[in-house]
Amino acid sequence: KNALLHLMIHGIVFVKRGLTSLGHGPAFRDWMDAINTSPIDDYARPKGGYCITTTHDFSQEKSCNMQGFLWKCESCGDTLMRAKNLGPPSDFCCIENVSQPATCDNMLCHWHNHKKDCHGKYVVTKPAVTPGQKMAPKEVQPKCPSHNKELCNNHIHIQMKCRRIAL
Repeated sequence: KNALLHLMIHGIVFVKRGLTSLGHGPAFRDWMDAINTSPIDDYARPKGGYCITTTHDFSQEKSCNMQGFLWKCESCGDTLMRAKNLGPPSDFCCIENVSQPATCDNMLCHWHNHKKDCHGKYVVTKPAVTPGQKMAPKEVQPKCPSHNKELCNNHIHIQMKCRRIAL
């Protein structure tokens, strides 16, 4: 939780104050101290309280674990992957949460950048597997073909398992 809060402070400093430096200056430390010393009841707070620091031990999650829904623009072919099937991407997906006709002017906002260049509609294509993965054989529990029951020790059985492997 401390590592996630550390990264979220970087995000709020970027969004609210426009500071592009990802350092741990006064703006970062103000948020860090406010969260660490907050007296507000928080059901998710660890027993010893939060201990956000300017360092963290967050190890990056491997992209091969990510699955979701692949959305494709019918006009230009641009693709987006979303963790849940919440409907097509929209203005309300933007962190700025702006109104429909507006743009957020955030150069990192994929949705509004695409909207400026293309007026195509996104459609869901299928549940997606992150690029760089392929399906490998999967372990199943077949029945013994000799007597159509659970596997037995009297016959030779080959078992395979289907799992995602990174390329």
